[in-house]
Amino acid sequence: MDAKRSLVRNWVMKARRDLLSAKKLARGKEPYFDTAIYHCQQLAEKVIKGWLVYNDISFSKTHDLRLLVALAAEVESGFDKWHDVAEQNHSVCNCISLSGRSIGADRR
Repeated sequence: MDAKRSLVRNWVMKARRDLLSAKKLARGKEPYFDTAIYHCQQLAEKVIKGWLVYNDISFSKTHDLRLLVALAAEVESGFDKWHDVAEQNHSVCNCISLSGRSIGADRR
């Protein structure tokens, strides 16, 4: 397996683990929604990063979905519809971060 394919595969595998983690955390007897939300943000970030690598699009180290979606939208217009979602995610992450739980709000 070449290096690029391996890197894409790793992003997707990590994203899948975040999805499974989020589901478990949200479904338990005592759900941990804040942590489940964190894993959902991580899932989206990793899937987009995998897509960017697959399409040979460079990106800086960031957790900002707004930036990642904007980079992807430059090549694939289908990502345009995700700008609002990325903005909402950023707002939610900032609110959770301000509440004392740091999760991805502009961590570079």
